Parts: sequence; C-alpha cells; structure tokens
Amino acid sequence: MFLEEIYENSRRLGQRTALAAGEQEICWGQLWPMAMGLAARLRRQGTGPVALDGGTDLWVPTAMVACLIAGRPYLPLHPALPPAARRQRLTAARAQLLTREEAQAGFASGEVCPVACDPDREIYRMYTSGSTGVPK
Repeated sequence: MFLEEIYENSRRLGQRTALAAGEQEICWGQLWPMAMGLAARLRRQGTGPVALDGGTDLWVPTAMVACLIAGRPYLPLHPALPPAARRQRLTAARAQLLTREEAQAGFASGEVCPVACDPDREIYRMYTSGSTGVPK
C-alpha cells in the first residue's frame, strides 16, 4: 500500500515537491523513476540488507524507497557512528553498504524493477545504541 501511494503520487503530482532538505529537492515525478533504477540494481546484487549512510541527504530516503521496491531491507546508519560500531553493524547484519555514488548511478540508470510482492518480508533493520554493551 505504501509503495502504491508513492507510485500514484509520482504519477499524479509531477513537479510538486516530494522531498526537500536545504537547497536539495526531488519532485514526485522524479522520485519513482529514480527509485526504480536503483531498485533494479539492488535486486541483481542480492537479497540481504542494504546499509544507508547519508544523514539528511535526499539520496537516503530515495534509496529507502528503492530498497522497498527491490524487496531488500534497509539498515540506516548514522553518519557520526564510530568506525568500529559501523563495522560491527555491517558485519552482524551481513549488509551491503550503499554509497552515494552507487545510489546516484542507479537513480540515473533508467532501469525498471518489478515491485517485490512478499508482504511478510523484512523491510528494515535497526540496532540499539549499545549503551548496555553490544548493540542489538
């Protein structure tokens, strides 16, 4: 249902703003095709979690939509996370780290990906801060 809403808004709302952060802006008409292009690449690369580390940059929510389309869970990483904690989460989750450059290449690919249709799939993975020991 969530992806259907994004698709419909992308089709219907065209040049209206979908995402904005500072000077950056992505309109609804761009969001779905961008996410589709990245989703096609993510689907070919595997099935495990995709780690996203970009703070408030607009490629991150667009990549989250791509992960949903591809049927791969996303793992948000805070940009200020210490390197050891980042490695621990990536290893524990067996996640693929998606860089901004890789995401941008996928967004611009123009590829199409069928929307994943398993309603019981894992959508995202979160870790606790680990203040009582190892993050869970």
